[in-house]
Amino acid sequence: MTKILTEHLKCRPDIRIYRERPIGGNICDLMVVSDCLEGYELKSDVDDYSRLQKQVKSYDLYFDKNYLVVGASHLNSAKDHVGSHWGIIVVREDGVQTVREAKRNNAPIKNQLGFLWKIELENLLLRNGLPLYAQRERPFIIDKLCSLMPKSKLAPQIAEELKSRDLSTFIPADDGQVAGIFKSTLIEALSEENFEEFTLDKWIELYRGAKEVGRKKRIVEQTYIAKRPHTVPYTDIEVSLGAPWISAEIINDFSAYLLHFDSDGFTDWSREHFWESRPQIVKHEPITGNWHINYKHWLGNTVYGTQTYGTPRCNALEIIEASLNLREIKIHDANRKFDEAETLAALDKQKKIIEEFNAWIWKDKNRRYEVEEMYNAIFADIRPVKYNGSKLAFPDQNPSITLYDYQKDAVERILSTKNTLLAFDVGAGKTFIMISAAMEMRRRGISRKNLFVVPNNIVGQWADMFLKLFPKAKILSIEPKTFKPDMRRQGAFANAERRL
Repeated sequence: MTKILTEHLKCRPDIRIYRERPIGGNICDLMVVSDCLEGYELKSDVDDYSRLQKQVKSYDLYFDKNYLVVGASHLNSAKDHVGSHWGIIVVREDGVQTVREAKRNNAPIKNQLGFLWKIELENLLLRNGLPLYAQRERPFIIDKLCSLMPKSKLAPQIAEELKSRDLSTFIPADDGQVAGIFKSTLIEALSEENFEEFTLDKWIELYRGAKEVGRKKRIVEQTYIAKRPHTVPYTDIEVSLGAPWISAEIINDFSAYLLHFDSDGFTDWSREHFWESRPQIVKHEPITGNWHINYKHWLGNTVYGTQTYGTPRCNALEIIEASLNLREIKIHDANRKFDEAETLAALDKQKKIIEEFNAWIWKDKNRRYEVEEMYNAIFADIRPVKYNGSKLAFPDQNPSITLYDYQKDAVERILSTKNTLLAFDVGAGKTFIMISAAMEMRRRGISRKNLFVVPNNIVGQWADMFLKLFPKAKILSIEPKTFKPDMRRQGAFANAERRL
């Protein structure tokens, strides 16, 4: 039966035939790819209908047209076991007869995308201007194509990829391997051949081809794995609404999640129907850095938009737009007078939205990868300068005192930069760092006079520590108690002389 039907189908122009395709928990006997996907379930005269109902449900979930192919003994009963949209074909020894043509079936496009290998899914991404997701996993790519592309555009592209599949080049990224041969590649090649005409030479040729495909796949996988890890992991990334390296699509998805656009929380059918196509309502202008949300007054007018995450005067989408643009939220009444109560209510909702965003963005591993990818593309090559002061020598320093390595590194940084913040903990030796840096800058001629401004209560302590570290240093230290208008020329400088 299979051979007769296959020869009959091959008479049709521009088609490709696949055998034994997995569809859910069942197997499709023949899949024909033309301008759509057709499924053929074969029941010979010795078969029964015990599993047919379960098979019919699977076929309807994967194919645009379905046919029940039976032997002559099942012809009269075939119509009772399939829906009216199924076609019926009878196969006899003398030929094939189409008893009833199949009608178009509305199969989910997501299931049909599942027939494609990852490299074929990447082709669809590139063809539709979505190259950003090419490095993602198959399930993520399938979900994105379903949400961003209409079925009317994807369906013919799927058929085209399946018709042009090259078994010597394209292989599934998650394929299994048996004895060096990728089994589904082997099965697909066999599905298009007539076993009766398969000679030993053809088996050897197929085996060698499969091994070469496997070798290429391993090279591709090694390259892919090498590119995958990011220098800065998501755990070290701090995100915020309005960060320019967060894509508009992520903000779009967050808006849909926050306002439950994918749930049954709508009271306005037109708005729910509008969101079925998942339009890109969030726009970002990279040159000016401006963010804009379309339809915010219409889409934001829901329970989630005006109560849970917004107010009647400032809905959630308006708050998100203000947050993206780092714009202060201020609510005014009809007389343009500042409304403090409404503003505080909106600010409280803004805080809630930001908390939701910070929790939501890391929940999905594919989204985590995308954020990592965008962040690392911009910032991964930026490295803080490391200063090494191990070679510093302080000729006049007290030989009984030795600076720690981190103190020498800090001195080297002060010598090399125009300004330095010593953000060490209390007791880490910041005073010795500053004194050593001042003396070294004077010795090198970088500066002639260095001034330290310290609190009044530790002026004397500072002078003592300076002389402890550099006993031969000449310093001018003014004690606060002597620094009075009538003593500036006498007492203060007399005290200063004591320090010289």
